[in-house]
Amino acid sequence: MPPRPVPAALRFLNVLFVGLLGLRIGGRWVGLGAAALAASSPLATLLFSSTMPHAGSSTAVLAGLLLCLPRGRESRAGRWVLAGLAFALAFAIRPLTAVAAAAPTGAYLVAEIAAGRRRW
Repeated sequence: MPPRPVPAALRFLNVLFVGLLGLRIGGRWVGLGAAALAASSPLATLLFSSTMPHAGSSTAVLAGLLLCLPRGRESRAGRWVLAGLAFALAFAIRPLTAVAAAAPTGAYLVAEIAAGRRRW
């Protein structure tokens, strides 16, 4: 694949993941607004128009967040494995970004599991 379509594909995935995350957290209108803001962001335009690693890292972090925060109480081992792989990919690309996203997510999930609101 030529290098130019890769940032465009990553931007599409990033907008999609931001919209899905907004949908999970706040509902349909929040997801739509989040996707619209992500698509029209000048910073995203700048980052995703280059071949810098920010695009891949943010897309991998968002994929990991989506896999860590399933709807309701559902929890499957495959989701945890895929979330770990997404955060590992983000760590391989930009380590501090991945740690900054994975550490609070992990702390939140441990607190949810300890409180009994989520199953392991």
